[in-house]
Amino acid sequence: MMAYNLRTRVRDALLQNEEEEDFGGENSAEEDNVSVQSSTGSETLDYSEAEDVEEMTLNQRILEQRERARGRPSTTLRSKNNTKWSTLPRPRTSDRVNAEERTPKPRNGAENCNSVTEFWNCLFDEEMRNKIVEYTNIEIEDVCAKMMADNAVMQTYYHTTDLKEINAFIALLYYSGLWKSNHVSIKEIWSNTSGYNLYRSAMPKSRFQFLANHLRFDVRQNRSGDDRLSPIRELWDKFIRNCEYYYEPSNDTTVDEQLLSFRGRCKFRMYIKSKPDKYGLKIITLNDAQNFYLINGILYLGKTGHPSNESSGEFFVKKVTTPIHGTDRSITCDNWFTTYPLLKDMLKDPYNMKLTGTIRKNKKEILNEMKIASKEVPSSKFCHSGDITLVSYTPKKHKLVLVVSTKIITTNIVDNGKPQMILYYNKTKGGTDVFDKLCHAYTTARATKRWPMRFFFGMLDQAQVNARILYTCKYLEKNLSAKSALKQLVFSLLEPYLREKLENATLRTDIRKSILLILGENAEAPPQGDRPELQKRARCALCSYKKDRKTKRLCRCCLRPMCEEHQAYICNDCGGTEYF
Repeated sequence: MMAYNLRTRVRDALLQNEEEEDFGGENSAEEDNVSVQSSTGSETLDYSEAEDVEEMTLNQRILEQRERARGRPSTTLRSKNNTKWSTLPRPRTSDRVNAEERTPKPRNGAENCNSVTEFWNCLFDEEMRNKIVEYTNIEIEDVCAKMMADNAVMQTYYHTTDLKEINAFIALLYYSGLWKSNHVSIKEIWSNTSGYNLYRSAMPKSRFQFLANHLRFDVRQNRSGDDRLSPIRELWDKFIRNCEYYYEPSNDTTVDEQLLSFRGRCKFRMYIKSKPDKYGLKIITLNDAQNFYLINGILYLGKTGHPSNESSGEFFVKKVTTPIHGTDRSITCDNWFTTYPLLKDMLKDPYNMKLTGTIRKNKKEILNEMKIASKEVPSSKFCHSGDITLVSYTPKKHKLVLVVSTKIITTNIVDNGKPQMILYYNKTKGGTDVFDKLCHAYTTARATKRWPMRFFFGMLDQAQVNARILYTCKYLEKNLSAKSALKQLVFSLLEPYLREKLENATLRTDIRKSILLILGENAEAPPQGDRPELQKRARCALCSYKKDRKTKRLCRCCLRPMCEEHQAYICNDCGGTEYF
């Protein structure tokens, strides 16, 4: 029941939703643009998206002739590579035998968190943000040193950063995602007429752009030439470890791909026709099928690094499921991953997991009899090979879906002619797709030519979605919307930096008033007699030397002597109560 309530709440939150500038400077990777077309694609079992299979009339006639020659259909059949299948029903057993029910929940200290911000701090922790501060400061110091050597003009915002400012920078990225202004130009966002007050109160536009251009996640000189992901490897690995460490998954998981939209220069940029963004950076992810939590992720860097005796899909399934090896959990994946050898391997040590997925009809282990769409619709044909069950499901004429499983072994037809295996696949296949939609709903991603920056945006999106899922797992009765969660996170990250700005005595009055308004505070007016005065008269700071006007009165803001002519009388609301 908990998983059902969570799924409904997340889907309800999704239903409420509704020339770009280069953000982050030039591409620092100096890589050629090599776009690779992916053979993967999200697959569903709805009639409109089921796999098309042409009518195999020739093969069908051959099979019918074989059956007539035998006199009766055989119960044992062999595929093209001699894989043995049986059409006899398996003994009646429950699919839940020895299945331990696991409730998804936070763990390892995360269960003590009480807010979305606290959960977020577990995932995108302070150590990661301090690393960003460290590497960004190294880059800023190098830039400033080069400018000084060239006698270039140094602007006032050319200086190093700290943790509070980086937190505020992240908060502004989340805030732009909250109001879907991540594709609005920086100039418009900071505009006095059409912009948002919070941006101007947090930091100047020039400082925000400076940080974006020089934000770094490693030291260039320390990069490994063999690792394509080196510019952001340290940050990504730490983030994924945190996601795994602080969460206890349910029984059912999903392996699929998430595409981070990107059209800049990158050797491992992919083209996936079935994805909304088409071009981008592919991540193979392991998600909880019940609440869509991101458990693990592997960045696809091309066809390198995996054994030659197994396909890329097999390699990634085995690697991305490492956190749940040996736990007897179940995996659901699509036909890019699913193979007959993978089904058998996942049952063995050290994996000990069950797998369900669609499989392509061109696999040599698949029987020709199972590749032919039935004349009757809907209809299902089953066969078994050891612990593997294969169903050939015909939802409508000339449509065929092949699903294999070591999890669902029954041949029950339970709903509108659909086999139980099909229903289970439909129930558990969407973990990654829904997670991707949640990340897109309020994404921080801005148009950038730097692929490490795009991964950084992706991690911010993944962290806030995971944090909200953790919060919902603990407080199931609380209906926290995505907007409310993001508002809490933005304020928590921004508040320390705003309070630090208030301590600046030279802060502009309008900015000070705006910050106090954001913090929900009002400065009290000082007592009427509490005005700064000099014990000895001094010359007015604004009068010419010839006038030689002297006064004891001081400006409350800059503490300069002011004569009667240059004193202004203004109410607290117009001038700000800090000074009057």
